[in-house]
Amino acid sequence: MAGHLTPLLYFGSVLVSCSGFFLRQYHIINTLMSWPEAQQYCRQHYSDLATFESMKEVQQHLPDVTYSWAWIGLADDPSLWKGVMGKEPNSWRWSATGEHSQSGFQFWSSAEPNYGNLFETCVLMDLNGGWQDKACTLLYGFVCFAESSQSQVTYTYISTQKTWSDAQAYCRQHHTDLAVIESSSQNTDVYNSITPRASAWIGLYRVPWTWSDQSLSTFRNWRQGSPNYPSIQHCVASDGQVWDDAACDADYVVVCQTVSKLKTTVRQTLQTTADITLPENNAQILQQVEAELSRRGFKDVKLSWKMKPVKQITEKTAPPQ
Repeated sequence: MAGHLTPLLYFGSVLVSCSGFFLRQYHIINTLMSWPEAQQYCRQHYSDLATFESMKEVQQHLPDVTYSWAWIGLADDPSLWKGVMGKEPNSWRWSATGEHSQSGFQFWSSAEPNYGNLFETCVLMDLNGGWQDKACTLLYGFVCFAESSQSQVTYTYISTQKTWSDAQAYCRQHHTDLAVIESSSQNTDVYNSITPRASAWIGLYRVPWTWSDQSLSTFRNWRQGSPNYPSIQHCVASDGQVWDDAACDADYVVVCQTVSKLKTTVRQTLQTTADITLPENNAQILQQVEAELSRRGFKDVKLSWKMKPVKQITEKTAPPQ
């Protein structure tokens, strides 16, 4: 007589609660103040200065516009990048890591960096070994680096002229990345690798104009010709439709925001032969789902199980012959 096979199939629903969606409500403050005063006021009475992440948000705000120009949350504070290695979103960082300097070492040439012509957000080493910010679309040779298993770093100069982005792609394909420099000795090693002597791209870059609430939104809504005057105009005002850079000590009315997190529940049904009533299996599956959601950009994800009744499937015994 054939035996009975009784595999158990476990069904479970993962309830994924995501609070990474934001609802912004804008508030117009009809009091003239500077951008730093506006930031302080909004943070004290609301959430922060206004952030706009899409044209849809701009258009939704339009019916409430009663001002000619008002401060919003976009700015590019030069104290965080002008001759310093800061730790803020608009500070200098290295291509290889996407992170700011670990040591704080810098070797800027005289009067650099200056964000000239509002395009200079990539860095090259000049003929004297100093650093200069330049427009990333210019053509220069570049220095790649590679690190051995013994943590030994080698630098390779490529004389072929490329834009900073193309140089980055080349270094990542053939070496490790564009050169990272965290000390005087490394700066000397990079400088000595450039033969014959020439200016060359290194891996330093920055992303200008960041939001007061630390939003990573890259949405921009500049009016034609803006931003246009980098020496003193480091803050942004809006007329409700387009944006312009302005001196941060100018007086404008203010757009503040309050931000609410929207919770969204996603139900995912899983079918597995694993026994998800066992804590170790349960935890492992939840970790995998959480990691995947995090990779896709969901923040503050909380997972829980809601178990359905176990369904038992029995293979019937073959009838006697």
